[in-house]
Amino acid sequence: MVVVGRRVYIIWINTGEYGWHPVACRTWDSAALCYRTLIRFGAPVSAVLVTRQVAPPLLEATP
Repeated sequence: MVVVGRRVYIIWINTGEYGWHPVACRTWDSAALCYRTLIRFGAPVSAVLVTRQVAPPLLEATP
């Protein structure tokens, strides 16, 4: 078994009234799509911050 950390993009969305909320996305493209979808449907987004981090380790079987 090999322990592998996965890279995850976190979109931190500030709605102003309710503060910051994290949304995890596996790829940069899905992070951009998430942001565009929020804006398209009129979500009250006042600020956005995107960070990249390593998700908790995932156990993968090795042959």
